[in-house]
Amino acid sequence: MQGLVFDNSNEIWFVKGDRTLEIMDKFKATFGNDEFVFILFDTEDFFQPDTIRRIGRLADDLEAHVPYVKDMTWLGNVEHIEGIKGGVEIHELIKNVPDTAEEMAKIKEKGPDKAYIVGEPILHHD
Repeated sequence: MQGLVFDNSNEIWFVKGDRTLEIMDKFKATFGNDEFVFILFDTEDFFQPDTIRRIGRLADDLEAHVPYVKDMTWLGNVEHIEGIKGGVEIHELIKNVPDTAEEMAKIKEKGPDKAYIVGEPILHHD
């Protein structure tokens, strides 16, 4: 029993040369894994109404039309956890795209402080 090994990989369920297995292997080779894919954008300022709307439409379209997508997370639908009097409130960071600069500033202030999420350069070149 010491040498007993279990193989729980998805690959064991396909015969060698199966088209589905080939597609899975190509996907892994392209994206490095089969768990998640990041789509990165370069923009002057994410917190502009047109930019948020455009990325939101893209996220909705990808979720609706790309096969096997289980979950699409982007800054517009990420959960924001906020301490309030008497408890905690959890809601989407951007429920509706604000029309005023003041409303947008409030959302930007609540947004994640991770530079790579809000569009600040990760690597600085001098």
